[in-house]
Amino acid sequence: MHAWAERVIPWPIRVPLLGQSVGWLTRHKAAHAWYDIAPPKDTDREAYRRTTDDALSAGACFCLAGVVQGLARESLVTRDAFAGPCTMIWGAKNWSHRHTRAESLRDYMAHAQIVQFDDCGHFPDLEQPQRYTQLLLGQVMKTS
Repeated sequence: MHAWAERVIPWPIRVPLLGQSVGWLTRHKAAHAWYDIAPPKDTDREAYRRTTDDALSAGACFCLAGVVQGLARESLVTRDAFAGPCTMIWGAKNWSHRHTRAESLRDYMAHAQIVQFDDCGHFPDLEQPQRYTQLLLGQVMKTS
């Protein structure tokens, strides 16, 4: 997260309050730009954009600043604080993480099971909701 934020996120977004202000002022443009890189290249982005515009116009926020600022304070030491089962789903066609290996997630959760969705980008839950739901329900049933 730290390296990604330094490389990709403009410095004003990383500054508390300033980031939230810039994020609010540019929320439509930023969300549209995000949908240019996060889903697989062959995805129709208009449905995402319409839904996002409707949500943002109704008061939703594009919370990139809060996410970046909050996770920037975390360290790898935190990973040992959670010992329960963990499944991470990785979209192999996520252009925004094209230089990241899925296995690098284990730096944050060493015991995690990583399931790769080869046909998904950043949003496996939206792109393949049935498969996503079946996988997670299966994981929950194993631990219940």
